[in-house]
Amino acid sequence: FDLSSNVISQDLAVLFIDKPQNIEEIDLSGNAISGSIQTSEQFDFVRRLAIGSNRLSGALPNLQSKFPNLVDLDLSSNMITGSINGGLTNHLILKTLDLSGNMLTSFDETAVLSNLLQLNHMDLSNNELGPVIPREIGKLKDKLTVLDLSNNNFVSTIPSEIGSLQSDATVRLAGNQFDSTFLAPLSVCSIGHLPDSVGYFDLSDQPKYCPPERVALADFYNEAKGLEWTESLSWLDDYNSHCLWKGVTCEDGRTIKIELRANGLSGRLSSSIGMLKDLRVLDISDNDIKDTIPSEIGLLEQLEFLKLSFNQFQREVPPDIENLRKLKLFQAHGNRITGTVTLFAGLEPDEFEESSYVTDCGSPSFFGNDPGPVNCTSCTMCCNEFEECYPSNKNSFLEWKDYEDFGWILLACVIAYLCLLNGVSAFLDYRKNRGQRRIVRRSSGYIRQKSAADEKYAIQSMGEGSVYSFFLHNNKLAWSIALITVAIQFWLLHPFIIAAEFDLSDDMKDLVYTWKCDRVSDECEDLGDLTWQGWFLFGLLMTAYMGKDIVCGAKMIILSGKSRHGVSQRIRFFVGGSLLGCVSVYIFYASTIYNISIATTNTELIYNAVIILFIMEMDERVFDTIDAMNQKWVDRVTKRKELDEITMSGRPSIAGKSKARPAKDKLNDDDSENDKVYEEMYELKRKLFEMEKSMNSVKEHCGMSTSTSSSTGTTVDTNLHSSDSLSLSQVTAAEINSSGTTVKEKLGESACSASPLGDAAEQSEVEDCGKTLPQDHGTDQKGPQVTELSQSEVTGSSESPPPKQPVEGILRDTSDTPDDQRNGSQVTFVLDPK
Repeated sequence: FDLSSNVISQDLAVLFIDKPQNIEEIDLSGNAISGSIQTSEQFDFVRRLAIGSNRLSGALPNLQSKFPNLVDLDLSSNMITGSINGGLTNHLILKTLDLSGNMLTSFDETAVLSNLLQLNHMDLSNNELGPVIPREIGKLKDKLTVLDLSNNNFVSTIPSEIGSLQSDATVRLAGNQFDSTFLAPLSVCSIGHLPDSVGYFDLSDQPKYCPPERVALADFYNEAKGLEWTESLSWLDDYNSHCLWKGVTCEDGRTIKIELRANGLSGRLSSSIGMLKDLRVLDISDNDIKDTIPSEIGLLEQLEFLKLSFNQFQREVPPDIENLRKLKLFQAHGNRITGTVTLFAGLEPDEFEESSYVTDCGSPSFFGNDPGPVNCTSCTMCCNEFEECYPSNKNSFLEWKDYEDFGWILLACVIAYLCLLNGVSAFLDYRKNRGQRRIVRRSSGYIRQKSAADEKYAIQSMGEGSVYSFFLHNNKLAWSIALITVAIQFWLLHPFIIAAEFDLSDDMKDLVYTWKCDRVSDECEDLGDLTWQGWFLFGLLMTAYMGKDIVCGAKMIILSGKSRHGVSQRIRFFVGGSLLGCVSVYIFYASTIYNISIATTNTELIYNAVIILFIMEMDERVFDTIDAMNQKWVDRVTKRKELDEITMSGRPSIAGKSKARPAKDKLNDDDSENDKVYEEMYELKRKLFEMEKSMNSVKEHCGMSTSTSSSTGTTVDTNLHSSDSLSLSQVTAAEINSSGTTVKEKLGESACSASPLGDAAEQSEVEDCGKTLPQDHGTDQKGPQVTELSQSEVTGSSESPPPKQPVEGILRDTSDTPDDQRNGSQVTFVLDPK
């Protein structure tokens, strides 16, 4: 029956008199019922007895004898005194017990709370219970969901057995006098603070009893399967501070470091890690933690050192990691992470330099090309599935262009330089020719000879044994072959350029990962053995092989600026020199960047350079093949026989490119040498003029048609006048010895000038120039002999000569008499009208 919330003031025992025995529920709460809890009646069927908020007093009786099947008992807010005895705790089927708001003081020795196996709600709050909470309460863990011991007189410590209650239990212990020097059991503090937990512990928000970081670390321990750890000293100790746990470092009670490297962690990383607001160092590398990295890690704003490498983390790194603005080290390589890793844009490598930010952004990836390596633009080091690493920072010039584009830019710069060199050469040649015209006017024969000498010198520089020499000849097929060869050389070099491109995410590149970010060190190490000595030897090798070709190409450009050459010849010089220089520079460039990408030792550096240098020999191999197939055509195109004849005549032989491109060729195309000859010409003219005056003086004195100077022993033609001076443009030099018996000729820029190709060619040119003059062999006069020839004799014409005009003479040594039969040198003057 239900008589609750009335003003009944009778004694409880009176109310039970004459009540039906089959009553199941009695509710007398909210009245003024007094007396003790006694009755003479037996109620075997009562399951719920509620007499709360009345004025009952006395001690708790043995209710089991009067209410054997009682399930719910509510005696709250009364004045019951004494202790909780065994008569109450023997109700094996009791589920609800509410004795709050009374004056109970203790637990009787006969009270065995563990007998209440079906109890799920126990409210003993607002009493005077104490001093120790019975540990038997922990045995009610299977059913008990509400335990309220608040506002009592409990002291000492909270029993850890309470922590064995279900995770959804509600525990209230506030309002007691627990010793604050002891922490609440970790197991109790964890109630309601574990992930997916709906329980509640009213002291969990009080740091003096339940530090929140200890609860977070406990969850971290449980999620990472702490029972399987290699070392877990003091972890989950109910009363010890978390600062004493293995691998945990605190500062003023706050967790600042967790260092559990290679400690057998597995399971997953708990999201409660985000509760460690002051954490600066988290190192759980070299373990076996799986699943994803929790997004709560982005809450650790003070984190500076985060090392998650060599685990089994999967899927993407949460974007919340960008919130970590103080990171100095982030290493997440050696996992199965995919997607994009975005770090705070303001991060700068500091203490750890290249080792600062490391992920699996290298190739090949554990996942192949789908989805491929991690995309991490902020990382300083990228590793691949073989645990090989390489710094991700590019060379300074690669920040705006890749190797391929920079190669074309380099070629453009080389061509621009060669064009500038051509312009400078042309300008200097113009200035020199302008100054020399005031001294002497060059004959067309000299210019032709000089141009021919340049062409032969160019062939020597380019190399007879190379298809590059085809550029110096006017043959379309030869040019086609040379251009195709150059194109093939560039084409062969292009794969080396592409393979050397700096793209750590592309498995097709040849880049060799030389760094190692191992498990035991925070800093990565470069295992490459390249030294500056290796690069120095590489530079020497490349200079030795390529330097000649670059210099010879530049010389061709200089020759292309000379005005003495025709336009077509200058174009051939320029094209040949430009292509030779460009190919040489491009080979140097390709070899350098390819070695930067793949060379790990000094020997590899040299080995790789030699392989690429074989490409430079392709032009010679092509030439040799064509020469073997059609030697006559090669001879006709390159005029090789003419060069051989020059070689047989005593000049130095012209060999192939690899052997006969002398660094210092002494052909007569040195303009500075010609300048010296021009100065000697002035002195020669002066001496000859004085000699003519002397001879004319002798003629007038003796009245003879010719007179012999006793001082010089020279026979002078009577028709020579002082005005008949020798032209500077025809005579280059004359050397007369002190006895007057030897005349040596130097022919300069006249048609009869000496060939710059050598002495043999010089003699041939001299002999072929002009007409051999008749000589008076009948005279027995000693010394140099001067014979006068008329214009008709010179030209071979029978016509009468014109009136005598001022003449110029060419000084020739036409004596064919052997040295042992002649007393002096014979000099003939051929008089030509201007």
